[in-house]
Amino acid sequence: MPVTNLQRFAEQLPVVCAAHGIADKDQHLFGHLLVGNLHLSFANCTSAQALESDVIELIRSFGGNSHAEHGIG
Repeated sequence: MPVTNLQRFAEQLPVVCAAHGIADKDQHLFGHLLVGNLHLSFANCTSAQALESDVIELIRSFGGNSHAEHGIG
């Protein structure tokens, strides 16, 4: 994700998580922020597939994509 979009993404992620019943304390965003590579982790999620779909949609809306390993596939 372009680093210029990280703050807005981080502000919107809790909104998506809340829609899936995930409390703020159970949302974890970390990684290589200076190059736009993020790791996301969620605890106590009962609808992982639906959450994954919505989070990927949010990521794409900010110019990002989903990869298994540090943006290289």
